[in-house]
Amino acid sequence: MGSTDFARRLSIHFKSYANIEGTKNIVPEINASIGYHYSNDYNPVAVNLGEVTILESEFNTDNDLKEKNIIYLSDINSSFMNITPIVYALTTAHTVGSLSFEGENVLDLGCGCGILGLIAKLKGAKKIIGVDSETEVNNIFYSQLKTNSYSPEDFDLLNFDIRKEKMAKKVKNSIDTVIANIGPHYDGADTAAIRFIDDMPTIKRFIVGGYVDDCYTKTVNGPKQAINMMLERDFKISEYVIARHTYTRDPHVYAASIVFEIEQN
Repeated sequence: MGSTDFARRLSIHFKSYANIEGTKNIVPEINASIGYHYSNDYNPVAVNLGEVTILESEFNTDNDLKEKNIIYLSDINSSFMNITPIVYALTTAHTVGSLSFEGENVLDLGCGCGILGLIAKLKGAKKIIGVDSETEVNNIFYSQLKTNSYSPEDFDLLNFDIRKEKMAKKVKNSIDTVIANIGPHYDGADTAAIRFIDDMPTIKRFIVGGYVDDCYTKTVNGPKQAINMMLERDFKISEYVIARHTYTRDPHVYAASIVFEIEQN
């Protein structure tokens, strides 16, 4: 990135726990930092998420992206940072970036511009199926594939409302992992996503995000209902990630992202 002038304007701390009750760290605390242009109204140009780095596409001077674990976005501010509140988006992106998806078919529900699917592809996924009810995301979604030199054959984008249509009729691929950075903010979309498990027995892992965490789900926007639904379906919590802004102690900026895995007999 040469002599570009950056300022660290925001940090987010991540901690990961073995289970929702818990105190046992299974990974060390990680900082995610966001770099900004001083000269460009503090629009973000770099997001460091530990194993994955997101950069503005203007810095794309190297086609060997996979070796560097870099994803380029044509406009980080509009296509990633503003789609959902930043702490939710970064928490789930960090969680997805810390996992392997080698050879998997991944369903990304509420995919937006496709950033979480791009991260899963970077981490080895075979096929990404994105679902979003808004057709406005389509052009951005496909432009991001081109920016990152991915073949459109490895990605599908479906436009429908998962609350109103049966996903099993729309999604034809067998699915290994589901990503749903939806939370409780869209009138039952998160619970509709979980019910898809009932029609797709191949699902072995389910990653949820978009939830507020205040001392383990005391708020109405916490993941308690989602956790209960997943436990009823014989999934266990393998990772519970909490993120917080470092500049405030307000409990409502804590975000939760959870990885569920099917119980092995």
